[in-house]
Amino acid sequence: WLGERTGLNTDTAFPWRFEQQVGAFVAYGLIILVSARRHLIAMLGQVVRGTWQPVDGEALSARVSAGLLLACAGGTMWWAWWTGVGLLGTGALMAFLLLVGIVSSRLRAESGLIYSLFAPYSAGTVLLALGGIGTFGSNAVLLAFVASFFLAANTFFIPGAQLELINVARRERLGAWSTATLTVIGIGGGIVIGGWVYLTSVYGAGADNMRYHWAFDTKPWYFGGYNSAVSMVGAGENGHVSWSGYAVGLIATAGVSAIRLLSPGFALHPSGMLFGPSYMLEMFWGSVLVAFIVRWSVVRAGGAEVVRTKLLPLAMGLLVGSALAYLV
Repeated sequence: WLGERTGLNTDTAFPWRFEQQVGAFVAYGLIILVSARRHLIAMLGQVVRGTWQPVDGEALSARVSAGLLLACAGGTMWWAWWTGVGLLGTGALMAFLLLVGIVSSRLRAESGLIYSLFAPYSAGTVLLALGGIGTFGSNAVLLAFVASFFLAANTFFIPGAQLELINVARRERLGAWSTATLTVIGIGGGIVIGGWVYLTSVYGAGADNMRYHWAFDTKPWYFGGYNSAVSMVGAGENGHVSWSGYAVGLIATAGVSAIRLLSPGFALHPSGMLFGPSYMLEMFWGSVLVAFIVRWSVVRAGGAEVVRTKLLPLAMGLLVGSALAYLV
């Protein structure tokens, strides 16, 4: 309706779905960093003046944590140099993905278990917006588009899960070395079971005989933006970027966050701009709407206590029953 009334739908990218989400993640990430500035400064002081031993029940000391972060960044930059992808483009991409990881951790802490495709599905457009192929080269932009469709799907639920597992280890009084060892064993099991067993089964049975063909499709649609950017290089352009979409996501997220600071009772939450354009919400927005109507009705009728004592057990039973029915 808005596109028809304003003529915005003449832009083929309207309503700038992915750009809105990228702008929202950037805005929320910056808000988190600004609000945590005193904590970050204190952590930096611990890195400079602290010890290598963890304190106050932390899994790792501030020095070890900072060292791991620098090692990851250094390893990434070495890989970018070794493969010829390009340092500048890889650095910009990794900075954006780090920001997404910070936001994902916050969302997990606020919203509980988050899975499915909720992370930005368009990391490639970030490099297009910052300069495109002319600035970063075709290899870096191609890497960004490849990263978009496999990182967004199954990666960014890990940062929040990592914090939850650290708290589980703390509650069970496991030391840092035990926690790290169990993590390595888990990763090894994932590689062996999820990788080697699956691939050997595919090679043995033949990919054409597998009922699940998604892993073997060519998926040309993933590279639409990249192909468009390559074709526009000859015309001296870096690809189509919808700045309006970035602006809408950024301004709306920052605005809702500011209103919530001024009015704690404000009903809307900035995560709506993060989840709204995502594939995750596309898949079950109807369930979310029904849950909202039911919960709102129960709160209006019986208050928060009824939600805790009656509605939550009922909802858990519905969830478990649905899962069992699906499996059967």
